[in-house]
Amino acid sequence: MQQAQDALQQAHAKIERLENIQEIYAQENAINVTIIENITTGVWVTDEDDVICYANKGMSKIAGVPANKIVGRHVLTEFPEETLKHFRSYYLKAKEELSVIRYKDIHVR
Repeated sequence: MQQAQDALQQAHAKIERLENIQEIYAQENAINVTIIENITTGVWVTDEDDVICYANKGMSKIAGVPANKIVGRHVLTEFPEETLKHFRSYYLKAKEELSVIRYKDIHVR
């Protein structure tokens, strides 16, 4: 009987630790999201099909359009060629290397 109670106490302690870790993770994630959303640097993320799935406020300002007008667009086909010629090579390099690539201001309208 004592072994069962000890095992139950250990399980409760593990659950409590996991809940604490989840809470800390959620708080840190919220801080990171707030930082990324509010920096002036434009940040956008694409999925494996080259469709933009996230754009922050900085990217909206650079592009001159709200993020919801950027999200859902295909990076390599749904921008004017004038824009694409400036960032296509950077985007393809970032995709190939799976890394962040910085480039000079590019008009995305």
